[in-house]
Order: sequence, then C-alpha cells, then structure tokens
Amino acid sequence: MLKTAAYVASQVIPLEGEKVILPNTAVAEIIGYSKPDSLPSAVEKSAPEWLQGMIKWRGVAVPLVSLEVMMGGLKSESHSRSRITVVNVMLENCGHSFFAFVTQGIPTLLRADNERMSVIDAADQESPGVACHVVLEGEAAVIPDFDQIEKMLADVFMNNSTKNKKNKPKK
Repeated sequence: MLKTAAYVASQVIPLEGEKVILPNTAVAEIIGYSKPDSLPSAVEKSAPEWLQGMIKWRGVAVPLVSLEVMMGGLKSESHSRSRITVVNVMLENCGHSFFAFVTQGIPTLLRADNERMSVIDAADQESPGVACHVVLEGEAAVIPDFDQIEKMLADVFMNNSTKNKKNKPKK
C-alpha cells in the first residue's frame, strides 16, 4: 500500500514582493550574496533577461536566475539582507547540476500540509517557471515549476554550446 506524506518539510523564501515555497530537499544551500560573474561568451549575447550571470559555489559555476523576472515581475535590487539560494537540478540534460536565485531575506522553515496551504490556481502560460499559486497561512506564495525552469536553462546553455560547436572552424 502506497503511503502519502502528511507534510512536506519546506522553506518559505522571500523574493521582491513575492514568497516562494521550496521543499527542503530542493535547496542545496543558502549563501551570502555576491555579485555574479559574467555569463560564458557562448551564452551572453542571446541570454534571456532572467539570467543574471554565474556564481562560484564550492568550485562549481552555477547560473544565477531572477525568479521575479522569469515570473513576469521586475528584477530585484540586492541589499544587506539579500542571499543566494542554490537549488539542486533534477534533469540530467540541463547542463548544470545546480542553479541559484537571489532572495530578499532569510528563509523560514515550514511543514507544508493541506491545513496550512491551499492552491489558488495552477500556473498559466504568462508566468513561466510557476507551478501554482498558493495561500500559505493566509499569505500568497508561489511554488516554482523546477522542470520548466531547468528546461529553460537547458535551452540557453545546451543549445548555445551546440550552436558554437557547429560554428567552430575545423582544424
């Protein structure tokens, strides 16, 4: 008999004007904010607005995205309370094992369950990267669509590296 979880250990992560809910297992680490490095030259010219640059985390180059811009909002400015959330990638063909986004404060821990959280509506095509909007203990929040975000990253990184390989002169 299949058992379902009574709750999901989660984190509520503040963005600019929004809150995001992630399961604890999705979050690799939350680190202090640092200005991102430039994107690789193969990606830089065609990078979408939501791709802010790359950060170094534990010796690995990790793409830094703006969830606010991806979801149709404005890019947030960093300040003294800003952090970077590093997220585990699940898709094998994404081109990276992690991606990261800027947060506007320290996340809070939460046991997400049906009593504390209810779905307002499923995401629409106008909000890429959003699985659904929810109400969590009386406040609106977003649950990201990691599959879609990872596919968007794969489109940027994998397609551009393939194009560049095709355009390189043969030796």
